[in-house]
Amino acid sequence: MRIFGRMAVTAGVAVAGLGLAAPAFANVTSVSDPEGDVPDIVRLSVNNKQAAVVLTQTYVDIELVQVESLYIMWGGAKHYRINRGNYDEDPALETRFILVTPNGEREKQCADLRVRRSVDLDRTKVIVPRSCLGQAPNRIQGKGVASMGLSLSDQTRLTKLVARG
Repeated sequence: MRIFGRMAVTAGVAVAGLGLAAPAFANVTSVSDPEGDVPDIVRLSVNNKQAAVVLTQTYVDIELVQVESLYIMWGGAKHYRINRGNYDEDPALETRFILVTPNGEREKQCADLRVRRSVDLDRTKVIVPRSCLGQAPNRIQGKGVASMGLSLSDQTRLTKLVARG
């Protein structure tokens, strides 16, 4: 009986330990996208870190994507949009960071904004430092859009609100 009692206590502590670890991941969310569009988005992940927001969009075939837009949203009409055009294969010249408000939109400078496009992994990762997100609150949502040509596109649903962690 004593051994069983100790095992039960040990198992209870292990389960409680797992429960305590879960909030550490509360700043990450993702949304899957149905198959069949061209270009085809598979998944959008949002990691709302203390120092930066990381958006990762995965595709069936990233080489079909000419323009992609990743959104950092928090309700209402205000949001940030990161546009990346794949016209000249030069992401430094083709990335735009835009603040959208009810009064319109304006491009913002963000020297530390990083966009990593991985053809091998069929994904784009955007890292937006907190210093560039002056308007964004602690809880945000993400959305992704990709297009090829003038009429083919795919977009994700909005992710759940995710707290800064």
